[in-house]
Amino acid sequence: VMSGKTLTIETGKRCAIRGKLTGKGNVKISFPYVRGDVYTNMSAFEGMFESTGGQLRLASAIDLSKGTLKLGAGVYAAHVKGGSGDEQVLTSKVGKLESSATDCTLASGVWNVGYLGENSTYAGVFNSAATLNKYGEGDLTLTGASSGKLNIYAGRVLVGNTSAATTSGQITVNAGGTLAGTGKAASVIVNKDGVIGAGKSTFSVGTLTLTGSLNVKSGAIIYLRARGTTKLSNDKLDVAEKITLNSPVFRIEHMNGEFKEGDEMKFFV
Repeated sequence: VMSGKTLTIETGKRCAIRGKLTGKGNVKISFPYVRGDVYTNMSAFEGMFESTGGQLRLASAIDLSKGTLKLGAGVYAAHVKGGSGDEQVLTSKVGKLESSATDCTLASGVWNVGYLGENSTYAGVFNSAATLNKYGEGDLTLTGASSGKLNIYAGRVLVGNTSAATTSGQITVNAGGTLAGTGKAASVIVNKDGVIGAGKSTFSVGTLTLTGSLNVKSGAIIYLRARGTTKLSNDKLDVAEKITLNSPVFRIEHMNGEFKEGDEMKFFV
């Protein structure tokens, strides 16, 4: 598919999509019927693969690490056993994950995303059968209410759901990764050289809310920003349950303004 061009595919019943996909254009594919299975080799594709409707059934793991996966409204993406209704655990790679649809789902298997290092927003969910791993520089903003596990290995994940936990599953921040945002999450573990912070804007402070516990391991980094003004303001971590601090590194950035003797700031609330 050439750059600037779009290939639209409307699939039939019980079909199989095979072969090799290349180019930098866009593919829009819909699965309105049952058991349309994808076996396609996408390792050389650098464009956007957009599933616009139905079930995106990956019968083999895909390597879309050079391209973008976009899920449309109501799309259910899962790794499956070809020709059957059974889901299975496979690992797929995605350069950039994005969706503005709040009712799309990443299901069974492991989804490694972010290799392109570009910012994106995913408004859908990943369910309890899915594990979402964030790689690559750039920000991934999550605004849904998921239930799967989230592991951060590089770049930032910004939690943006302010009404419910962005995921009720365990979030683990590893070396090179950062968790921040102004929304809610459940329980978080931060390993050595991983970073937890708050806020999402360069210019304003914010509060990250955890409905569960926070466990910050030795050598992990708590990165918070503070502004000295007539009314002090700073990033905050609002943790509902137990906070465990095992010799972390506190990194406090002075954004602007002046501090005076006696000023106090509360970083955990």
